[in-house]
Amino acid sequence: MNSHELAQRMAIEATSIAEYLLPSGKRKFGEWKCAGTSGEPGQSLSVRLSGPKAGVWSDFATGAKGDILDLWAAVRGLSISQAMAEAKQYLNIRDTVPERGQKAFNRSTKPQCQVAKAG
Repeated sequence: MNSHELAQRMAIEATSIAEYLLPSGKRKFGEWKCAGTSGEPGQSLSVRLSGPKAGVWSDFATGAKGDILDLWAAVRGLSISQAMAEAKQYLNIRDTVPERGQKAFNRSTKPQCQVAKAG
């Protein structure tokens, strides 16, 4: 799963992710509002919670903006790859498929043949 696919999956959960990342924020007119990526109460940072722009955010005080994966990285102070790992864990997304045990193969034994007798 690449970053774009993960951001799309995260956008479905935009409300719960915004509440998780920015717990001091408040819902207002379909957006999650707070003062900035440090999460203090205020109005300058907005995260869209639904619709085609769900997960899109902008901090009007600093000019920072992006998708919800970018928000995760900004709030937690992580690189995108680190943010992806944390977000996948939050959403219970696994990248790897569990390995199946290898089946044991038992070769059948050759039937015991007897040499034909001349007669």
